[in-house]
Amino acid sequence: MTTAADKFDDTLSPTDLQQYVYLASNVSELLETAKASLTTALSILQSEIERRSCARGARPGAFAAWQIGPFELSSRARVLRRDGVILPLGGRAFDILIYLAERPGEVIAKQELLDRVWSDVTVQEGSIRVHVSAIRKALGDDRFGNHYIANIKGRGYSFVGTVVPLAGSAESRNHRRHEGAGS
Repeated sequence: MTTAADKFDDTLSPTDLQQYVYLASNVSELLETAKASLTTALSILQSEIERRSCARGARPGAFAAWQIGPFELSSRARVLRRDGVILPLGGRAFDILIYLAERPGEVIAKQELLDRVWSDVTVQEGSIRVHVSAIRKALGDDRFGNHYIANIKGRGYSFVGTVVPLAGSAESRNHRRHEGAGS
């Protein structure tokens, strides 16, 4: 019984095979060049994200990753994951989440959030509510008893969930150093 592959092999001449090998090597080179370009672009983008985050009030060197309940938050990669799946979250909402998560238990005034997250534009307080709502939705806040962000009436917001620095992050190293200092 002849297969489609057998028919294909019978129709290829040695010249055709040489051309396919040549094309495959060119494609391989193109892929390597594209990979190198994308790696460079990613590095540039991460630097720009860090620069803009610092301009919006993030603490320099504070870029880290945290475990928040079943979620992993990475400020450097700017992703929020649950079970390895990246959850969609807009840029301003992400900035608010990072700012609050870096200061668990602190009450952050609405004006402070406006100044930090929207330093380059003028917006109304309602913008905060919209983005906090998006964060709560992504975190499943208030569903199944989860509670991460509290609205402190007349004062602002507070991150009330447990924030655990992940191993290797700047906060994790500082946390371990701090724990060891008291021993």
